Amino acid sequence: MPAIATGKFTAVNMDTTTPRTINTGLSNIRSLTILNPSTVTGEFGGLAYTTDQLQGDVPGAFVYDGAHQAVGLAITGGSFTINHKAFQRAGQTYYWEARGD
Repeated sequence: MPAIATGKFTAVNMDTTTPRTINTGLSNIRSLTILNPSTVTGEFGGLAYTTDQLQGDVPGAFVYDGAHQAVGLAITGGSFTINHKAFQRAGQTYYWEARGD
């Protein structure tokens, strides 16, 4: 059974254009889900998802809104780096769940 780690982060004005790296405490992330329950209608969906296999095919790739693909969410070992406007709205809180080992 894979290990599960959870956490959250809030984007602030000083870091909205700077990639942010989050360490999950896992050795390797196999799948990652990020949720922003406050996403404004018409913007990126409130749910983003990526896996180590998707990252292997397209580094930094993630799926949002269940159907659209973008680049800007990279997994490296047990950490992930977010560099996409979907995760940089100042004042918004984003919740994540990582599964791995």
